Amino acid sequence: MRPRYQQGQICHGGSNWVLRYHEDRAGVDGRVKRVRTMSTLAPFAEHPYKGSPADLDKLRELFHDKITAILAPINRENPTVKAAFKLGSLSNRIIFSAWNTDSASLRIMNCISSRRPLRLPRHLEGPRRR
Repeated sequence: MRPRYQQGQICHGGSNWVLRYHEDRAGVDGRVKRVRTMSTLAPFAEHPYKGSPADLDKLRELFHDKITAILAPINRENPTVKAAFKLGSLSNRIIFSAWNTDSASLRIMNCISSRRPLRLPRHLEGPRRR
């Protein structure tokens, strides 16, 4: 993805003033995807502006340092891409990738671990007894 310079958009989200911006994240499949992200700037109660363009300019000046700190990693020359999954899920993927994780084998593993009798799905059971 090409580097770009962002200023972000200040808006009123819930009971806070938030900064909305785009961020590049790596998906599970390894592709980079651009995602819309929000970061909280301050509570609305501390800065009760209406949200007009003049008010948003005041807020941008007021939160200038905080906005530049949030957007600094994104606006630098070589932005880093955040991972879409955490280390725990990555280790689970590596550990369980050797097993066949279709629904039937997962059902068998769940029954073995819980010591319940294994039941076939209804469409495989055959005709019902009445």
